[in-house]
Amino acid sequence: MTQNPLILFLAYKKGLFVIKPSGDTVTIINDDNFQPMTWVNKKKFYGYYGSS
Repeated sequence: MTQNPLILFLAYKKGLFVIKPSGDTVTIINDDNFQPMTWVNKKKFYGYYGSS
């Protein structure tokens, strides 16, 4: 499986965990400076008809 370095970089910058195959499992390759994105469930946070 080939991994496009640009896609890995963009995922990292967007705060996504970047994983790669490692034998029968996967490995997270983000470094110590990685800041994961905080996700908010907008329907739960604003209510079903709240503002977006």
